[in-house]
Amino acid sequence: MRVLVLVPTRLKRNSAQRLFLEGALQSIAAQQLPAELKIRVEVSIGVDPGATLPGDLLLPSNATAVEAASASQACALNAAAARFDHDVLAILEDDDQWLPNFLHVSLVAMERHGLDFVSSTQL
Repeated sequence: MRVLVLVPTRLKRNSAQRLFLEGALQSIAAQQLPAELKIRVEVSIGVDPGATLPGDLLLPSNATAVEAASASQACALNAAAARFDHDVLAILEDDDQWLPNFLHVSLVAMERHGLDFVSSTQL
């Protein structure tokens, strides 16, 4: 199963001057996925036009940045989603983080109950 995680970002920093994006990427990397499920996670980061990822950001090897057509969260999501050819699409805003078992629990719930999507926030 292939999962594409979309992360729209405006490259904002928190009060400690750390990119919100760093926390989101770390929570994706910390996902505990059973090997028998053979889940491959890739990350597509949507950024504003002309934006470049800071040189001090450690980008995981499974992540790519995609430039949006204009500066908005919706455009960043659309740009990142344009490369979707996976089984499952997951969205994680850059100022949010997942618990380590979030993807596993969500995927199991989708399969067990025949769900088309799972949301951990408002729709």
